[in-house]
Amino acid sequence: MGHLNLIAEETVKLLNRYPEEIGKAVEHCLPREQWENLLAELQMARQKEAGPLAGGRPQMAGGIGLSMNGDTQSGAEDNTFASYVS
Repeated sequence: MGHLNLIAEETVKLLNRYPEEIGKAVEHCLPREQWENLLAELQMARQKEAGPLAGGRPQMAGGIGLSMNGDTQSGAEDNTFASYVS
């Protein structure tokens, strides 16, 4: 739906930029109340799309992990990809 929102936002920009030339010609197509509702929905969609997709990056609690042999490891140098595969 992002591409439809982009088209709608560009249409709003066009109507704001040329209110006399284009706005007057199409104002009978959409009543004022419906237009205001559309603008409110676009604003909500813009805020929703501006947020992160899946949250932040996961972090390990206290930097403690388990090695493949079951030993507990801790420390900043152990919190690497190599420590997980070794």
